[in-house]
Amino acid sequence: MKNPLKRLFCERALSKVKNGDMSGIAMLYEAMGSQMYTLAISILGNREDAEDVLQETLLKIQQRISDYDKSKNGYSWVLTMTHNISVDFFRKRKKVVDIEVLSDTEELSVTYPVDDKLIVEDALNKLDRTDREIIVLKIFASLKYKEISHLTGLSVDAVEKRYQRSLKKLKEYLS
Repeated sequence: MKNPLKRLFCERALSKVKNGDMSGIAMLYEAMGSQMYTLAISILGNREDAEDVLQETLLKIQQRISDYDKSKNGYSWVLTMTHNISVDFFRKRKKVVDIEVLSDTEELSVTYPVDDKLIVEDALNKLDRTDREIIVLKIFASLKYKEISHLTGLSVDAVEKRYQRSLKKLKEYLS
């Protein structure tokens, strides 16, 4: 992960919530809100739905905090929950996916000028939903292949191959 402090901050936030201190939810949002939102939008393709999923995920974390095992990776636990809620939301809505992954993400607004964001967003839209999700999880959420495998239900080898193939496609689309 690019920022190990985020994982530590996430763990502390979850511990607070588990101990009944709901200020941990605000800490969690601060630590992971943009990653959760980016993951949700990569699945749903709709800002409003992604915001709803973000709120629902934070509520579910409060409700299911007793399921959280401190010996496990809290960061992955939160992203898994976000992923599952997003997929459920997508299935309920049965919408056609038109992903806008790069819009309004803090990490990318620093990295890319606005014109470049639109070009990259357009290139990402040419990938299928699973490939976009893998790219988002690897690059923007900084997950390892094993963690992405767990979230997507694909083998680690399949995730790694799809990631490499998707990056190659993105480079072709961008050139």
